[in-house]
Amino acid sequence: MRAPIVLALIVALVVSCDAANDHRGDSRPSSPAVSGSASATPAASVLAELRGHRVAFMNGPGLFTAHGDGSERRSVARVRGAYGAPSWSANADAFVIRTERRGKDGRIEGIVVRVSADGSTLVDLSRRTDSIADAMVAWAPNGRRIALISTRKGDTLPQLYTMDVEGRDVRRVRRTPFEAQYPAWSPDGERIAFTGVVGGSDFDLFVVDADGTDLRRLTSSPSSENWPTWAPGSDRLAYWSEDEIWVIEDDGSNARRLTPSEVSAGEPSWSPDGAWIAFDCSTGEPVICAIRPDGTDLVTLFGDAAFPIWIG
Repeated sequence: MRAPIVLALIVALVVSCDAANDHRGDSRPSSPAVSGSASATPAASVLAELRGHRVAFMNGPGLFTAHGDGSERRSVARVRGAYGAPSWSANADAFVIRTERRGKDGRIEGIVVRVSADGSTLVDLSRRTDSIADAMVAWAPNGRRIALISTRKGDTLPQLYTMDVEGRDVRRVRRTPFEAQYPAWSPDGERIAFTGVVGGSDFDLFVVDADGTDLRRLTSSPSSENWPTWAPGSDRLAYWSEDEIWVIEDDGSNARRLTPSEVSAGEPSWSPDGAWIAFDCSTGEPVICAIRPDGTDLVTLFGDAAFPIWIG
């Protein structure tokens, strides 16, 4: 058994970790801006409600956390090569994230690392396995397994796998004839939603039981669908489609658009209490917005932020 690779990888991948009171790069507004014709909630009430939530997000290679209103912005770690959103453990004491590095042959390689919440400890999980390349990751709600997209010996396309939190006991969930992307555990831990690239160009949503049984296709439209995120009740999902945020039932029925057409949206994340869906709403500079699942109270949260994940 190999010991955790900590100090060397901290030097190599975590460029800087900071104390809890680092507010560098904070460009949040003094209060969220509420828009949307259906909203009847006063801005002050929205502000107070959002302050009770915590959001993790990326700003370049830097991982930060803040309250939902943008207050108490804190630097967690600066992970060189970080790509995409972090996925946090159930008690928010650590996160996993995909990073990229250039291999000896000059090609870009994807690896998965686990980082403690204070940024002090980092473990290269991919190095402990025989993967060719690893990509998107999602931590199971019970904290015992991590879903990831991986290309391994015998795979012609990236597939959906799970592993334990130490990067061992790697299992393919189910072999599919298409590339898998962006896994998302249901809150009850019973299923994994993911994107399937059917025919190499058709991005659709799928759901499979965590044991690999009962694979179901949720969407099959001419549009692309990506980045699924579950509602707390494990009965609905939000997702991205053509720069809009949509919601769908877990059986693929009742798909409906949430965000107005004038908002460019991406990478949704459903809050643990079910009240909000955060998402990227960048118009050049990285900005995070949120909206209620019924499409009301469209809120601009704060800037210098992307890939939001609710952690409380």
